[in-house]
Amino acid sequence: MRCNGGSMIPEKSKKHRVLIVDDSSFMRMAIRSILNRDPEIEIFGTAINGAEGVAKALALKPDIITMDVEMPVMDGITALKEIMSSSPTQVIMVSTLTKEGATATFSQGIMVAIHMQKAFTGHFSDRLNSKCALQVKEAADVDLLLPGRVLVAPAGRHITLQRKGGGIVVQAVPVENFPRYVYVPSIDLMMTSLSDACKGPMVGVILTGMGNDGLSGMRHIKEKGGMTHCFRTRRHRLFTACPRPT
Repeated sequence: MRCNGGSMIPEKSKKHRVLIVDDSSFMRMAIRSILNRDPEIEIFGTAINGAEGVAKALALKPDIITMDVEMPVMDGITALKEIMSSSPTQVIMVSTLTKEGATATFSQGIMVAIHMQKAFTGHFSDRLNSKCALQVKEAADVDLLLPGRVLVAPAGRHITLQRKGGGIVVQAVPVENFPRYVYVPSIDLMMTSLSDACKGPMVGVILTGMGNDGLSGMRHIKEKGGMTHCFRTRRHRLFTACPRPT
């Protein structure tokens, strides 16, 4: 608020400052053109490779960074690690990777939990698989978490992950085995078990959800030395029936 002649006038909401990192001048221009359509976004700077992106991220302190993956001097994955270790920032990876390139980039598997009705998660996974550079499938018992593979928790069952031998294995368990978890599949249960199964730190991300499901899981990841990102704000909810963020 600011004062004008004794009356209080609300200040304009702060814009989200974005740094665009991409070696392609066309992509920088295209991303800028798309983002400029949103009045709440301000293009704060651009960089033509990962090294310049890291330097500008530390100097400019943007709110959001769009990061290409394959770039000269320093690739986007290396730049992402340096930024997160020095000045953690919300980063959106933007790339036209081939399936082989994407598999090489994602050195670990990805586990997804989404609250959907039974029989929908299989179709949802198939649809993502047809559109995504990574392999996407509905998780089943004894599936391995592999580099370049995305596993989607099946509706109606809880998912835990256990380390067996040199890998991490999925275990789909009946709901009655974990009565204290209200939401199915439980994000808390999935995140906690995966964090315990990982040999090193992991990254936990919540886009939206139900109630406080995911809170204790994200906390557990942080305690294990991992990183957490939450995009669950009232402004970004797609459906008004979604619960308010806690």
